[in-house]
Amino acid sequence: MTHVKAQTPGPSTLVADYNNIHRPLPESLVRDPLSVKQLMHRLPQNSSGTPWLARLQCLTDINRALPLWCDEPWIQQIRVANIREQTVVIFSASASALVPLRHRSGSLLEWLNDRFRLSCTRLEAKVRPPITV
Repeated sequence: MTHVKAQTPGPSTLVADYNNIHRPLPESLVRDPLSVKQLMHRLPQNSSGTPWLARLQCLTDINRALPLWCDEPWIQQIRVANIREQTVVIFSASASALVPLRHRSGSLLEWLNDRFRLSCTRLEAKVRPPITV
């Protein structure tokens, strides 16, 4: 009679369930639970090298400060949607808000560069009405 000694499974032991074979999770993925903020900081950086959470915070700060640059009613119709390299992308709720924006684009770029330490030289404006449900 042959005796078989049972060994406890180690971290590299394959696990089978319902005819599927899985490798256990690597130790680097098994961690304590993290908050959403911590997870956002761990995401890979975008093409400009800025972490996603910092980039979102910058866009939020810019949009909150827009009324400080200009207090006219049309400013409520626009928002900074993205900053790509040296281009500021602006979405407008209506085409009529883009007319005064185009006349003041140089002033807006100068204000954004000074206030938020950007190096943007171009403004790209698009009409994107808000989603209504």
